[in-house]
Amino acid sequence: MRSLAYPKPVWLLRLFRPRSATTPLCTSYAPIHSAAQVRDSASREFSWEEILPAGEGDDGPVIKAAGLADPTVLRNLLTRAATAMDPDELASVISWPHDEALDGRWITALGRAIERQRPANIATLLEYGIDPNGVDITTLKEVSRKFRRHAFVPRHRILQPYAPTTAREVNAVLFQTAPLTQMEVESRRAKVSRFWIEPDSAIADHSMEYERLHSVVMAGQTTPEIFDQVLESGADVSFWLGRECSASLPPEDDLTPSALSVSTPVHSALAADNAVMVRAILDRGFDPNARPIITGSHALTPAQYAIIIGNIEAYRLLRAHPDFRPDILTPVYGVHSLHFAAAQLNAELLGVIGLPLASAPCTSIGHTLLHIACLPYDEDVIKTSGPKAAASYHDTRWPDATQYRHRRVWPTTWGLSGQEDCMGYAERDKDPRDMYLTASEQWVSQDAMCKLPVSELGPKTIAQCDMHGNTALHYLAGVEDLNLDLIEWLRSQHGANAIWHGSVNYWGHTPINLLKDRAMNGPSSQRRLSRRKGGPPLIMDELMT
Repeated sequence: MRSLAYPKPVWLLRLFRPRSATTPLCTSYAPIHSAAQVRDSASREFSWEEILPAGEGDDGPVIKAAGLADPTVLRNLLTRAATAMDPDELASVISWPHDEALDGRWITALGRAIERQRPANIATLLEYGIDPNGVDITTLKEVSRKFRRHAFVPRHRILQPYAPTTAREVNAVLFQTAPLTQMEVESRRAKVSRFWIEPDSAIADHSMEYERLHSVVMAGQTTPEIFDQVLESGADVSFWLGRECSASLPPEDDLTPSALSVSTPVHSALAADNAVMVRAILDRGFDPNARPIITGSHALTPAQYAIIIGNIEAYRLLRAHPDFRPDILTPVYGVHSLHFAAAQLNAELLGVIGLPLASAPCTSIGHTLLHIACLPYDEDVIKTSGPKAAASYHDTRWPDATQYRHRRVWPTTWGLSGQEDCMGYAERDKDPRDMYLTASEQWVSQDAMCKLPVSELGPKTIAQCDMHGNTALHYLAGVEDLNLDLIEWLRSQHGANAIWHGSVNYWGHTPINLLKDRAMNGPSSQRRLSRRKGGPPLIMDELMT
């Protein structure tokens, strides 16, 4: 296992002391993996390699046994270990997370038992003193730093799962919800970012193992019975019960395990498409608006996360809760649920949310609903735009790959042949929808999404500029695949033609400048364009007047 940045537990230090009469020399470093080996070892004196991982890449006997259907394997293993270790020492051993530096996995024995729904093994681990939260608070702090908003550490360093960080490098907890700084604004002008988070930012998936380290979060993907068993163990859930959890964090010294968790039980259930668990968790008094504020701009409410992953049924379930608050904005960037619906060009989601479009204010970087619907889909679209457009575009509307439900990381499955440590991924959708739509396939949806705010809020929304000085027409004019019908429709609105010719962005370009630059630098075959809905060919020069 890797060298951790924080102090080693006492049991690791004991490995290097001289062996005593009660601790025989280890002649083999292969841990016990099967029930037969554990039973065969009953007549031997306990040795350390029976309980410790063999090295990097090995989960270790305790984690492996915690996932087995036969509860006697784990019980026999811990019974033998208890003969050589005092209770506190054994509790420390079985609570310590195993991590894999190559793929960023963090695994605990309790998490494995919960994930595979082994109630007897959960009870055994709790009996022998395992941390009911799954991991200690130091580990939760270590993981949360990957997703926190940082002021001093370069983002490329934070993206490394195990980059050591200090309290000085990671700003105070209050910084997670503080307004954007000028330095952050300038950094966005030098990079490409998703419209709702900072550049080079790791996305909180809510389905990855290291994001579900808290035992109650992991139990959110299982069954009500398992969930209740974990709740009754004394695991901390205080931060997810009060209404203040959706708005702020307690002081640094008062952070509880649930406040440090980068996910919540409801988010975890949503990631697994487990509507039964979403309902069960809410029925047990959890706040339907609870979000992991420790992750800063990544802190989505369950409803916002449901919108991103396109889970309309779950959104309706959350909306029916008496404490549901639909107008919560994300920290830092101030993104509304309607903005996430606009990013997906999904008018149906707007109807499901059921709020007036005026409910969504401009984001902290100046994006309106119209802006977001016109943003380039991803960085690849920006790379194929004209040179001036590529210099002007720094935000994309791609929420995240998790919006495509069949591509998310699903709970792993294991065969029944004894190869419990071999993981596979379950296929949920046999005929999944296309992962990436072409620009032309999105035009009809984009037309409908863009016309709604103009019709409801008025043509003034066409004139609004974001922090880069870009209007919606700027974002439509410079891309490789031009949505000509939408450009013409927007230009036909009152006052919009003046914007087309005269609205100058931060880099000194108007929408028509971006179009001309795109025409001059694109393939000659693209200079004569056809209308999508039929009619005579449209010459590029017609758009330049």
